[in-house]
Amino acid sequence: MAPWAERFWTAFLELSRERPRAAAPQPIALGALRAWLDEEEIRDPVLRGEFREIVTLLDAAWLERAGRAADDREGPG
Repeated sequence: MAPWAERFWTAFLELSRERPRAAAPQPIALGALRAWLDEEEIRDPVLRGEFREIVTLLDAAWLERAGRAADDREGPG
């Protein structure tokens, strides 16, 4: 992994633990991301925007894969 990407990946992994529990996978709440950025003292608005964009894209990919995995477990309908 590229060194610049590690912090984004770490944010995604940590925030994934905060994912709402439900029958179907739920997206990471933006409030949780904002709180994480505040806790990490990331104040620069451009960098905060980059975190939001990248973590949201990672989350969308994860949700898509999680949905396909659930469909595979259910089998033909």
